[in-house]
Amino acid sequence: MKRFFISLLLVIILALTMSSCNNVLYEFGLADYSNWNTVTINNTGEIKVPSNWVVKEKNNLIYFCEDNNNENIFLFQSNSNVGIMSDSNYEKGIIESNAISQSFQAIEELSYEWLMDGVMKGKALIKTEDKNQEVVFLKMLYTTFYVNDNSVDDDTLNKIAYSLQKDDNVSFVGYH
Repeated sequence: MKRFFISLLLVIILALTMSSCNNVLYEFGLADYSNWNTVTINNTGEIKVPSNWVVKEKNNLIYFCEDNNNENIFLFQSNSNVGIMSDSNYEKGIIESNAISQSFQAIEELSYEWLMDGVMKGKALIKTEDKNQEVVFLKMLYTTFYVNDNSVDDDTLNKIAYSLQKDDNVSFVGYH
């Protein structure tokens, strides 16, 4: 019986170790980005995204989709933020037109976690036209991206976040 509990404990420890292994690789810059493309984001820096993602722009906001026909939008940038930032250009909950909606609005930050300095991931309540929905967001310095329709898994989003190479010309004050 004692061996059983020791074996069970070892299996649990191994499972926990494996689940956090990818984040450790990302944090120490050991993740494999060989099949990923580099994208420059104004006032933020460079990130890496999967090579099958196409970068497009609408209303000076970038988004990533599967092909040139705007099918399957994965991640889209927004100026409508949910948290409070110490940036004089920041407006909370503005209504804007972006890649997924003519009247997009971030309403409330539901939860978040810090991944590294200046980078947080969380869940937010957003409004598109007359429909409220809960989505995952990724804030990198002063840039916020939202995941469209759960189309990006957590591992991919973390890998994107940890790929950030901050622009040396951007002075990041932080979030309150």
